[in-house]
Amino acid sequence: MKNITVILLIFVVSILSCENNQTSKKTSETITVEKKSETPKEKRLQFLFYANGGLIGYFDDGTIVGCPRCELTDEVVEILKDREPHSKFKIIDNVLISEQGDTIPIDSMRNNEWAIVNYKENDRQ
Repeated sequence: MKNITVILLIFVVSILSCENNQTSKKTSETITVEKKSETPKEKRLQFLFYANGGLIGYFDDGTIVGCPRCELTDEVVEILKDREPHSKFKIIDNVLISEQGDTIPIDSMRNNEWAIVNYKENDRQ
């Protein structure tokens, strides 16, 4: 009789833990969807540097996102938009200046290193 009671108790606990786990998954999915919908405007690449070591994207919101060992493909460029920024930049007198103090004159950016240079989309209304 004790064996049956123990088996039933284990069975009930396992069922309850499975239900709790499924509820937890649903909650995390809801939070993820809510976080994505909070972004009011999609950021766009303004500059894109590429080399053997990977890609560095400079977005129109002033953020810098890197992707080490990434190839220059459409899919990877789209992935850059969702990655966490590691720095910020600004442009003063046609010079790109990062938070770390690195400076790059925009006129000196070459096609063999920069896939996108100072891209701005025209507003059509």
